[in-house]
Amino acid sequence: MAGQMTSDDIFERYSRGATMPVPASAPTDDDIFSRYERKAEERASERPRERVVERPRPRGDVADMSGFNNRMVSSIPVVGPLFDKATAAAGATIQPLFVKPRNLNDLVTGETRPGSQPNWIDRYHANLAMQDEANRHYAEERPIASTAADIAGTGLLLGPASQTSLGARMMGLRGNSLGARVYQGAAGMGALETTSQLLKGNNPLDQGFLGPVPIAAAGGALGPMFGEAISSGANQLMHWLPRRTGELAGVNSVGRNMLVNALEGETPASIAEAKRRFGPSGMLADVNQAATDLAGGLADIPGPHKQIVREAFRQRAAGQGSRIMQSLDQNTVPHVPVADMTRAIEQARATGADPLYNQFRTMAVQPTKEIKALIPRLEKAGAFDLAEELSGISGNPINRKFFTGGPQKEFPTAETWDYVKRGLDRRISQSLDKAKPDKELARELLNLKSELISEIDKTPAGKVWRQARETYAEHSELLHQIEEGQKTFARNTRYDELAHELINLSTPERAARLQGARDAIQQVIENSVRGDTTARNMLLSRAGRQKLELLFGQKRADRLVTDLEAEVLGKGKVENVIGGSQTTPKRERVGAMLPAPSEMGYVSNLDITRPASFIPDWMKPQTILEGARAQRYSDAYSQIAPLLTRKMGDHNFNALTGELLSDHLRLSDLQKRLDRMGRAATLASAVSGPALHNKLLDDGDTRGSRSRSQR
Repeated sequence: MAGQMTSDDIFERYSRGATMPVPASAPTDDDIFSRYERKAEERASERPRERVVERPRPRGDVADMSGFNNRMVSSIPVVGPLFDKATAAAGATIQPLFVKPRNLNDLVTGETRPGSQPNWIDRYHANLAMQDEANRHYAEERPIASTAADIAGTGLLLGPASQTSLGARMMGLRGNSLGARVYQGAAGMGALETTSQLLKGNNPLDQGFLGPVPIAAAGGALGPMFGEAISSGANQLMHWLPRRTGELAGVNSVGRNMLVNALEGETPASIAEAKRRFGPSGMLADVNQAATDLAGGLADIPGPHKQIVREAFRQRAAGQGSRIMQSLDQNTVPHVPVADMTRAIEQARATGADPLYNQFRTMAVQPTKEIKALIPRLEKAGAFDLAEELSGISGNPINRKFFTGGPQKEFPTAETWDYVKRGLDRRISQSLDKAKPDKELARELLNLKSELISEIDKTPAGKVWRQARETYAEHSELLHQIEEGQKTFARNTRYDELAHELINLSTPERAARLQGARDAIQQVIENSVRGDTTARNMLLSRAGRQKLELLFGQKRADRLVTDLEAEVLGKGKVENVIGGSQTTPKRERVGAMLPAPSEMGYVSNLDITRPASFIPDWMKPQTILEGARAQRYSDAYSQIAPLLTRKMGDHNFNALTGELLSDHLRLSDLQKRLDRMGRAATLASAVSGPALHNKLLDDGDTRGSRSRSQR
């Protein structure tokens, strides 16, 4: 062809003696070296794409793991661009030692061998371009592996960074609210991508609204929302699932949440303490104030549950008297009618006491020096006068000439001394039964009685007298002790005085005194409409507690006091749940008599300017959802009312509280696991975000833009 150049022509064209043709226009630069001056940036802009020699693959690397590793390292935010720059700079430094400079053939053919550029800057930019080209080729050949490399590279930085406080906040993993996490994630990931793009040589302002930085910021904002959707959505689903077995079977999620939240913070130990304080009549509603408030709310909201709660608390209030009497029978002495006990004592004396009393009446008491010393004191106390009066009334008069001289010496019998003791008992009672009790006199008389009994017991006849007093006490003395017991809580008897009275009583006399005290409490309960409350308050007073402990022992008194305190606590709960002022019932009565308010109707709500007004309210989704929600709450009220009123003495009570406590722990553990899942989803979104926008955007805008910066 005419225009075809042969091999001879090229030598003639570039021979030293050849005459160069005159160009049509004046040349600006006819020097061959100026024409092929190594301006990498201008050539790159003039050619559509510069051919870069690929880095040779290591021998045996069938899966091209070197390409994967290079892509992965380059994908590390901030660190990847810095690493690429470092390797390019290192290569530019050492390449002159191994690569020959560019020669004439290179200039003629236009090929560029890496490292052949004469200056360091050109070699540096050529190395960066070669790395970008290698990564681009790897993405074209292995798109799935390149995406995995992008994810792995991003994870190498974001994974460890998420464990730090600053890194977690930058990725939206930590924050006081979802909004805070969204803003933090958007700002953090946007700042991270901005830094990466600047290190790659790109200007984020030139990349537009769909560039890497806006997409990274959007991904940082969507990550926390995605994690929250997984965490909260799964949590709501697990809460919503119904129970098929256990004490909570048939209770919907609304009711379960109410009960679980009411017992939040409780432990098995605190539940056991509540059972001890409220006793068997306590209920689940008594465990804490939150449970009480829940029961009170049900007692005020109309519905079947209202009757269940109110009736349970009314029955507990009505049963206070029977529970107090049951505790008295268990922790003091069983109540026995006084008339029945009197008949039993008379029958016992008639069948077995006569021989012993005959012996007791005939035995003489040898006077001792100590007994003689007591006679003047007994005379001053009036014990002999009262003894003579009692003996005369009973038909067995005593001889007051206890000590006579001569051979006909006569000594008082044990029966005589028993009358003296009974006379002292009468004097003691008289001193205490006055309008103004003479407690000082009673104390001295008690001391005298104690000394008399002690000295008589030392004589042979005293042993028989003691046996008679302990085993077959006379009917009149037992009745006297019953009467004294009935005055235990009525009169102003101090704790120490009662102890002094009880110390010299025989076993039957003490039993009679205890029965009298028990009968006194019974009379308080039975003699008034609210006698159970009066008796409860009387026994819970400081003096009442001391007397109970003295009469019945500390252990039994403590158990009785615990039961009485449980009634006080239960009474407070009853007033809290079903009590209230009289104003509320009056308002309810008036409200029940008034006509119910009616709505204006469908037609009155129509508005031609608002087409939505033509849709009836009952057809609107919001109305339907509100109705379904209201029905779930109504069902929950009826389902939890029997559980809140379950008695602490019920054999299933421990199972119920155990399931509620474990359900709270289970839900707490579930929430923690779901929170971890949400954080993992947020982290996964942050890690996969760069790989995603690498695929969505043009490669030149995300990776190989260093060439654009050199134009």
